Amino acid sequence: MRRILGDRSVPARVLAARALLILLLVPLGFYVIPRAIALVQIPTKFDESLDHGRVYNPRIVMIVEHEWNTLTALAALDRIDAALGRVRRTDAEVAAQLRTLVGQIRTGVQPVLNRTNTRVNDLLGSLDDLEAELSGLDDPVQDIRHTVTEDREKLDRILVRARQIAHEVDRASESARSAADNVAGPNG
Repeated sequence: MRRILGDRSVPARVLAARALLILLLVPLGFYVIPRAIALVQIPTKFDESLDHGRVYNPRIVMIVEHEWNTLTALAALDRIDAALGRVRRTDAEVAAQLRTLVGQIRTGVQPVLNRTNTRVNDLLGSLDDLEAELSGLDDPVQDIRHTVTEDREKLDRILVRARQIAHEVDRASESARSAADNVAGPNG
């Protein structure tokens, strides 16, 4: 103090400011220092209050554990929300790609399919025409088949009759030889 007040080279204003500063720091120190000590002791006091609470109510430990589990679950909700955001972005990308693919199909594949459909329709029409022509040939073919069958039956009857005639001719020839042999005698 003597140094502060006794030094004559320091102006009186500076001395007054120092004195005022000391006067302000002392009450402020009495106010701030206990609070700083209390802040430093909060974790210790919290642990002590938990210990006292455990003795008083053993369920406090379970309540604290549930609170920690709740906080962990809330953190998991944040991760789920982030994952949902990624899924939404992926969904939007897939939807855009599908729209592009549909556009490509409409502009590239659909005309080809339309031309192919037209050609297939033309081919089916040609096949129908061919079937109609073949159906039209069916009646003449049936008629020819019927005629050939009738002709075959007639030829079979003619062949049977020709065999009978040939057989009768053979018998008549045999009979004529036999009669000739009888008329000519054994020497003949």
